[in-house]
Amino acid sequence: MRKNGIVLVSIFMVLFVFASCNGNLYVPHTNDVRFITEIGRKAAADSGWSIGDEVGIYMVEAGEDVDTVAATDRDNVKYVADTAGINFSAADASNPLKWDDISTLAITHFDFIAYYPYVSSITDTTALPINVYPGSGEQDTGKADFLWGRTDNVQNNTSTVHLKLDHMLSRLIVNISPSTTVDATAINDATGGFTATVRGLNTQATIDLNSGDATPVIPSDIDVVMKDISDTLTAAERTAGNRRFEAVLIPVDNTFALDNVSLEFVLTGGIGAGTYTWTADSVVSSDEHLIHFDKGKQHVYNMTLNTKTDEVAIAEILIGVVDWGTGSEVNGAAEKAYSLTFGDNGATRGSAPGRMYAHVGSLVTLPTPGTLEKDIHYFYGWNTLPDGNGSHYAAGESFTMPADDVTLYAQWLVKVKSVSTGYNFTMILAEDGTLWATGENYYGQLGLGNSGSGTDKNTPVQVKGSGGVGFMTDVAAVFNGAYHTMLLKNDRTLWAIGFNQHGQLGLGDSGSGTDKNTPVQVTSMNTDPGNPVVAVSTGEKHTMILKKDGTLWATGQNICGQLGLGDSGSGTHRSTPMQVVF
Repeated sequence: MRKNGIVLVSIFMVLFVFASCNGNLYVPHTNDVRFITEIGRKAAADSGWSIGDEVGIYMVEAGEDVDTVAATDRDNVKYVADTAGINFSAADASNPLKWDDISTLAITHFDFIAYYPYVSSITDTTALPINVYPGSGEQDTGKADFLWGRTDNVQNNTSTVHLKLDHMLSRLIVNISPSTTVDATAINDATGGFTATVRGLNTQATIDLNSGDATPVIPSDIDVVMKDISDTLTAAERTAGNRRFEAVLIPVDNTFALDNVSLEFVLTGGIGAGTYTWTADSVVSSDEHLIHFDKGKQHVYNMTLNTKTDEVAIAEILIGVVDWGTGSEVNGAAEKAYSLTFGDNGATRGSAPGRMYAHVGSLVTLPTPGTLEKDIHYFYGWNTLPDGNGSHYAAGESFTMPADDVTLYAQWLVKVKSVSTGYNFTMILAEDGTLWATGENYYGQLGLGNSGSGTDKNTPVQVKGSGGVGFMTDVAAVFNGAYHTMLLKNDRTLWAIGFNQHGQLGLGDSGSGTDKNTPVQVTSMNTDPGNPVVAVSTGEKHTMILKKDGTLWATGQNICGQLGLGDSGSGTHRSTPMQVVF
């Protein structure tokens, strides 16, 4: 039977589920794997799965080849369609594929490789022999077809694993229309039959089950009698003299096809009886590039017959190539399944969730990041663009599948290391040493290069670098006063931003006009690299600084003697850090 169209295979964990009296579900331990299949479209000419169809499955440790599981319970396990077009079950119900729950060091990720039709004994997994035309008569295109697919890096015990089986061979459709010399009457009068044959192509190949690639066996060029699928035409089309044939062929490139391929049509009986031939090298040079047979592609030849030369009318040939899965005249307006892929977007470890498939308009529940992790970052959803400037979606949100393949990229935010608050503003220190600010900015305390009315921020904005150039980086700690901020960098240099009316920034000045809206280094505290600042504490309008040698220094307002310098009052404020002696 043919599997026209894209075939989707989903592997589901089969769980024995028990319900309590209150309706809650209890799931005891089990790890069997079961298959459910979905076909994106059901074309004419026997395209769906049939009860009894057999598929072979390999379940290998991620990154390994299929031969690594030889003679194990994950080697070429046969699954059988038990419901037409829907369910697949292990042929041996006592030995289905199972997740790894018993190893001392369980395998964390698996690759799944599946193929159709099933072969019970495979000597060489890199060279599985196939034969698209082993006998005489019309080709059985369903049996000739070969499907293959794999899904990699599936986490152990994942509830759902999707396998997409693609056509590894090529499909040729030949549509015959009546011409002025071989008209509908001539075609319909061929009471002895109308046959079409493909000549010059090899009919045997080997399939590498790791990649699905087919390698022709040369020579094995037996003429292939195409299958007559004229029953996919309407009665009116057949009465008008139209006919349709198909064949499943081993893929070949343009050079080989041009040198070797020919088609032969035989009408037996009636006024048009005879043999009509067409050779690939007879096409005009502008069409030569169309002569090839590609893996997973459907090649459509629209042709007429010509009795004047007993050849197919070259001038009237129209050659088209489409994805086998997307359909053409035979498949009609079939629905395509599109892929949804997840990108790790710079993750430092783990694997992205496996590719998913859905039809246009279907709702897909977006997964969590699975095992993905990124150092000093946390996951906060998916986006259609890596930089986050596309459409954003949260894990667990429903995504409506468009008429296109889509990649969603993991989005990462830097983890917060610490946070400090002043009066109506907040400073946020990230794990990567960047500094972010939000809230009131009247005195420039956010460090964004501006100040005054209208400069407040209601979402975090990155703090500028010295002089407003670039951004502040390598920050180790942040301390907020009422309207000023002190920063300690990893190199132990001290920096200040914001309100400086009383000299609390420690920069040697104070009063109106001395506020700072970008970070400025407190140079008096950074003169001795061997004795750096190790800690800072801020009051409403003053700052206390602890150095490595254990000395304490103070700057800012001293109205109440809070600096500890032995004096107090309005004239005792300090604009440069002074050592506290006690």
